[in-house]
Amino acid sequence: MKKRFNVEGMTCAGCVQTVKNAVEKLPEVSSVNINLNNKKMDVFSEDNFLVDNIISAVKEAGYNASLITDLKEISLKIKGITCSNCVKTIESKLSKADGIDTVRVNIVNNLAFVRFDEEIISINEIKALVVNAGYDIESIDDYKSIYQDDVLKTVEKTKRIKLLVSLIFTAILLIIAMGEMLGLTLPNIINPDVNPLNFAILQLILIIPPVISGINFYTKGFLMLWKKTPNMDSLIAIGTSAAIIYSIYAIVQIIITNEMQHLYFETAATIITLILLGKYLENLAKGKSSSAIKELLNLTPDKAILVDGETEKEILVEEIKLGDKLLVKPGSKVPIDGKIIKGTTSVDESMITGESLPVNKDLNNMVIGGSINNSGVIVIEAKRVGDDTTLAKIVKLVEEAEMSKAPIAKLADIISGYFVPAIIVIAIISSLIWLLVGESLIFSLTIGITVLVIACPCALGLATPTSIIVGTGLAARNGILFKNGETIENAHKINAIVFDKTGTLTENKPKVDNVYPLKIEKDKFLSLVGSAEKNSNHPLASAIIKYSENHKVKFFNLSDISETPGKGIRFKYNKTIYFLGSKKYLKQNNIIFKNLKIDNLNKSVIYLGARTKVLGYITIMDSVKKNAKQMVKQINKLGIETHILSGDNYEATAMVAESLNIKNIHANVLPEDKYKEIKNLQKLGYRVAMVGDGINDSIALKQADIGISLSSSTDVAITSADIVLMKNDLMDIEKSLEMSRKIIRNIKQNLFWAFGYN
Repeated sequence: MKKRFNVEGMTCAGCVQTVKNAVEKLPEVSSVNINLNNKKMDVFSEDNFLVDNIISAVKEAGYNASLITDLKEISLKIKGITCSNCVKTIESKLSKADGIDTVRVNIVNNLAFVRFDEEIISINEIKALVVNAGYDIESIDDYKSIYQDDVLKTVEKTKRIKLLVSLIFTAILLIIAMGEMLGLTLPNIINPDVNPLNFAILQLILIIPPVISGINFYTKGFLMLWKKTPNMDSLIAIGTSAAIIYSIYAIVQIIITNEMQHLYFETAATIITLILLGKYLENLAKGKSSSAIKELLNLTPDKAILVDGETEKEILVEEIKLGDKLLVKPGSKVPIDGKIIKGTTSVDESMITGESLPVNKDLNNMVIGGSINNSGVIVIEAKRVGDDTTLAKIVKLVEEAEMSKAPIAKLADIISGYFVPAIIVIAIISSLIWLLVGESLIFSLTIGITVLVIACPCALGLATPTSIIVGTGLAARNGILFKNGETIENAHKINAIVFDKTGTLTENKPKVDNVYPLKIEKDKFLSLVGSAEKNSNHPLASAIIKYSENHKVKFFNLSDISETPGKGIRFKYNKTIYFLGSKKYLKQNNIIFKNLKIDNLNKSVIYLGARTKVLGYITIMDSVKKNAKQMVKQINKLGIETHILSGDNYEATAMVAESLNIKNIHANVLPEDKYKEIKNLQKLGYRVAMVGDGINDSIALKQADIGISLSSSTDVAITSADIVLMKNDLMDIEKSLEMSRKIIRNIKQNLFWAFGYN
């Protein structure tokens, strides 16, 4: 993994060395490259690393660093990729270039995803690198065009025509060349015993159509051989060319001696036809692999009905702007994400979330683009359009997952990189050995050709990406989004899961259980607490505000309000400074809890204090989500250790943990320290999954080996997570882990048979 940073303040080589030394000391960093001229720093790591750690290390060294996030992304459709060796060649060529941050090439859809810095390298320069590597390219705005039915059908039709042409002429060639073995008698004009030259010339003519059908094998194969990066096409080109050239040499001998010679035109034609058949079947498999993307793209309607006052107008979905009012009739697809401003209905969201039951929608409820309006007529206001819609984000996530590589694929890539050159050497050695032991040139040549042709590494290259594409597509249809191949592989190794409490295991709909004023009137106590919580974003604040409003509490005008996230609030009223929050927060501000006995310690408790005294407290309860207990039970059955993590007090956290049978409790954890709890478990040897939903979980989600988030989570949490559960169903946590195991099992099966065959 590589991340690029801007570094300010460097003026000389000494500065560069200082910054480099500071960053390289971080345990997760493997190497650092710094360019003094453009003040850029590339940081490399085997695993994910925290950007904040890098920035802090640079700051401690006396400089300022910032992550470069405005990198441009481009997708390139590359022609001529035939095996994993091609993929390795392209990735190696591009990744070595300055300015390129990320390169991923997918052998299944022949796409290259490139993330780069426009200030250092241009798109045309990237294209030139690909062409220089021996491949043709065409740039596309996004992945969608390659999934269009007409594009897929055109590719399939071209391959089918080439296969049929080669098949027909190969069949005729085989009948002529080997007919006598089957008891067939050829006419004298082409009988090898009567007219050997005619017999040979006819075969030479018949081999031309198969060679033309497979011309790409020769143009690409010899080009890559010339560039010293031979691939599968090189093996085919060398093998069949050797057979054809030798047969042409045999024709010359026939002309000279008028005696029949051994010909191998039918061998070359058969090889070409079989490879073309394999390519055609491979193309069909690729089409099926991308079916998940096609299905998702087909969910969005082409047109929508725009409502402007009393008039209605049909427009293209691409023309919809934020705030537009759109009419959605029963049975129609919702064009974009929007809020219902008129009407009620039930909506089928199964194609988005995987949830089969229709969802009732009322005024001000959000509807997802691509879902189907089942019953009522509704008018919606466009809230998210274009690439910001839920469906577009899902498609993007699935595409990125398909483009990514699982670490297990590196094994096949490494082997394929050495495989082709090794096979060429083995073929030459095999031929030479047979020659040296006294066999004929023809027999020795046949051995070499055989080695070249049958040892094709296609299956090695396809073993991983096909499984990932099919697996991520199936997962997406079930409402589970894997963000990349690494996530799929890491998920099946998880042996500990840490759950955030509030909003993840609980409904995050806390209610005030009771109010306990101690040394203050109840009305004043509620007024102070309600006034302080009025501007807070803490999950428990909403419960207190709602309770205060229901009890018609009078709100005070407070001053000097300051909130410490995850701890509490400090404020002033009538010249007195108050502290509202956790016991720990109040103790830090010299509030004494001596002889204070509190009942109901299985609830969240908010304290109010001033002048060293506790003035009162409020207990708050939050109900556990349905399926949470069953989910934890299933996770425990898998032998995975479960942990609960919360900023809440130990008693409230323990209550939830006990009800769900979670043994390990981490309570009173500050938001900025949550990731440390994950890190501590990792130091103990655990492979940790973190399940969270809030902004304060984002760092912990990144720190974990696998971050899991619900689709109802904050955007920051979803961005930080590796797996997103679209149905918001906790049972999908176990399903995602099981799906990961099945995908990896399938990859291993594919690799076993690929290695075994070769």
